[in-house]
Amino acid sequence: MAEIADFPIEPKHLRIHAERHAEVNSELVAWLPSDVVVFENSFDRAPRTTEDLQLIARRRLEAVEHDLLHGKFAQGDTLQGLADENAVQRWVSTQLEERRKEAYTVQRETHFADEKEPDITLTSRHGGVDLPVEIKVADGLSVKQLEAALEVQLCGQYLRHQTARHGILLLVHQQPRPGGWEIAPGDPLVPFSAVMDHLHSRARAIRESAATGPQPIVCKIDVSEVVPLKDKRAAARAKRKSSTAKTRKSINPPSKRRT
Repeated sequence: MAEIADFPIEPKHLRIHAERHAEVNSELVAWLPSDVVVFENSFDRAPRTTEDLQLIARRRLEAVEHDLLHGKFAQGDTLQGLADENAVQRWVSTQLEERRKEAYTVQRETHFADEKEPDITLTSRHGGVDLPVEIKVADGLSVKQLEAALEVQLCGQYLRHQTARHGILLLVHQQPRPGGWEIAPGDPLVPFSAVMDHLHSRARAIRESAATGPQPIVCKIDVSEVVPLKDKRAAARAKRKSSTAKTRKSINPPSKRRT
């Protein structure tokens, strides 16, 4: 607005207002005594706003991916082997349900404006606010389709109400995609990490375009590089067989034929 010619408010006053607004937004709401109890028991702050709930949900999803890849009973191949998007959505719902603690409840396909239904809705147990989570399996989708999931579906359908401005687009990458994705038609193919960087930039641009508008983030669960258990076992058997054959050969070398 400061750059608009003949704008009725002088630029210096606009800057002062913007600085004060930023100061207010940077201050966290004071903790209640019950918040301290919740933090002591679950290491979470009780989510009272959609922004609080979005932060907790993001941390839960990061923990899910970490456990799939590095946990004691890493089961990345379980998610990798799910047959379709609906099965993936149900699996993610179960994981979020198991990790809810005292923070939220999990619902599937809750009606929002115009009868639109996000895949998962998290509802705070402390503030009653809702967080829509839209889940897509990225393997068979183009970047244009992923952009539409962020901008048209998540933001356009579920983040339109003033009390529901925060949401998550969760991308699940199950299988390796030979070549990768085109960010734009004719562009060189890029890996999934570059697609995520692109969508993070789009989400950030949406958040920065209006402080009172949609505030989406993009999360991922990437198990595309996990080697299925059956393949690991097959490789181990082949290695043992090869090792056994070499051992026998060294113990019983072939006899030289006399001429």
